[in-house]
Amino acid sequence: MEFDSQSGQELKSDINVTPLVDVCLVLMAEPRSHLTAARTRLQYLAGADLELARRIARAVRERDGGLPAVRAMGVALEGRGLVQVSMNLLDFRVTPPAVAFAAVAGLAGRAGARVVRSEVVGLVPAAALAGTDPAELRLDGFTPDLLLEERLARVLRARSGDQAEVAR
Repeated sequence: MEFDSQSGQELKSDINVTPLVDVCLVLMAEPRSHLTAARTRLQYLAGADLELARRIARAVRERDGGLPAVRAMGVALEGRGLVQVSMNLLDFRVTPPAVAFAAVAGLAGRAGARVVRSEVVGLVPAAALAGTDPAELRLDGFTPDLLLEERLARVLRARSGDQAEVAR
């Protein structure tokens, strides 16, 4: 809200900003549409090994000669006996989640570890998972609502007054 500095009364806008909200939502989503944050959690037969997660992260990240458009780091999940390789896939068209997952799972398998689950953090463009069964990636709690386009469509339907969407 804006107020007139002289009178203190609320200023009324001549512009209806409601349609702008939907446009801004779409425009803000587009620059990040190629970024996918993914985490793979590893379970080891002989306990968690943070150094192995870090070695796998080094092997898959672009900076160290790994997969293009991938940033990664190894992280310990204290108290769970697990470690994770946390990755940002900067452009899923260059390195799709399935390729990154397969690389991590392959390196873990050669070291005697296994991936117990993975997750997508935030929303993911549908194209990033096209032709991939989320179960093959061991995606934890994956629902279509995590797809960027599905979420945008739901918001737009709700904004247009679709009562079924509003009730969700």
